[in-house]
Amino acid sequence: MAERASCAPDTPRRHLKRLADIGVVERVSESPLTYVRNESYFEWRLRNRLGDLSRDELHDRLAELTERESAFRERFDVESPTDVDALDHAEYDDVESVWLALSEWRTVRARSGRLAAEDVNARPNCRTWFRTLVRRGSVRRRRS
Repeated sequence: MAERASCAPDTPRRHLKRLADIGVVERVSESPLTYVRNESYFEWRLRNRLGDLSRDELHDRLAELTERESAFRERFDVESPTDVDALDHAEYDDVESVWLALSEWRTVRARSGRLAAEDVNARPNCRTWFRTLVRRGSVRRRRS
C-alpha cells in the first residue's frame, strides 16, 4: 500500500490503525497486517444522514429514484437488472455501456430501498406513501 501511495511504509499502518480505532475498518489478521471495511459503520453513517432529511426531502428523493428505475425498466423491458443480458442490448464493442447502466440501476434500487426503509422506520405515514407508489406503478411489490 505504501508503494502505491508513494509514502513511507509506516504511514498507511498508522492511518489504518487510527481508522480501526474509530471503527471505519476492522483488523482481520496480524501477519500480514490486513484490514477490511466495516460495512456496519458505513450503514450507520448513511442512516444518520438519512435521518437528518425531512419527510418531504425523503419523498422527493424516493420519487426521483423510482422515476429513474421506471426508465431503466422501460429501456431494457424487464423488471430487474438481473434479467438483462447485456449482449442483447448492445453490440459487442459497446457492451460496457450496458454494464454501466445496469450497475447504475442496481445502485438506484439499493438507494430506493434504503430511503423507503428509513421512511418506514422513522415516519408513521410511509406505508401510505409506498402504497401510493405501488398504485401508480412506480414501485412493484416483491412477490413471495
